[in-house]
Amino acid sequence: MFNRRYTFESLVKGTSNQEACDAAQRIFDISNPVHTPIILIGDYATGKTHLMHAIGNKIEETRIVQHPFYCSWNKLRLEINDAIENHTIEKLCQQYSAYDILLIDGIQDTDKNQIEQDVFFCILDDAHRNNRQIVLSVDAVDDNVISNKLLQKATIIELKSPNEIMRIEILRRYMREENIPVDDELIAYIHATCSDMNIKDLIGVLTKTVALASLMGANISVAVAESCITEFVTKSNEIVKTKGGM
Repeated sequence: MFNRRYTFESLVKGTSNQEACDAAQRIFDISNPVHTPIILIGDYATGKTHLMHAIGNKIEETRIVQHPFYCSWNKLRLEINDAIENHTIEKLCQQYSAYDILLIDGIQDTDKNQIEQDVFFCILDDAHRNNRQIVLSVDAVDDNVISNKLLQKATIIELKSPNEIMRIEILRRYMREENIPVDDELIAYIHATCSDMNIKDLIGVLTKTVALASLMGANISVAVAESCITEFVTKSNEIVKTKGGM
């Protein structure tokens, strides 16, 4: 269920995410159990999913509770719509309230379907009434989520984009975990050249550089990186143009 790579130890911490890390760690304070819902808000690639999996991994490590549950918003929406279609909404709410901690990741566009939204809030209300911990990650400030009576009492924490030092350290750590020898000069070059990219796209450029060098039988170098950066930027621009033309 949880990605073993995403732990508190592997998370690069800094001013952009320290408050969120502290709030997440308080879940494990047995002397002061937290049942107030926690909402993590942040743009794409700010570390929300990493933090959600870190919570789950620590739960499984410490066994502070027996039944944590993580799912993406897209998966939950599918289950909600299936329950609406098959008239099993009550069963679905009971199913989710049986978990000790609910971790729901990537919530967005809750205003698209009123019935879907009502079922989602029913799930949260049932879980809260049963003293379950709720942790949600939201891609942007969602008025429908924030206006919910239960979630108005939530601890809301914003994760911001990592600064330059954190971004470079994230790239270094990722390469170490992948056991790929990439020198700091290349990492610094890619970061400086692609400073407007988010961290996931930077990792994409770096891993593509390594793959291309291997395919060519060449050293992992700035020259190979330049080719990958050009290709990556070209494809990104094509995607933007396609979306703009819709």
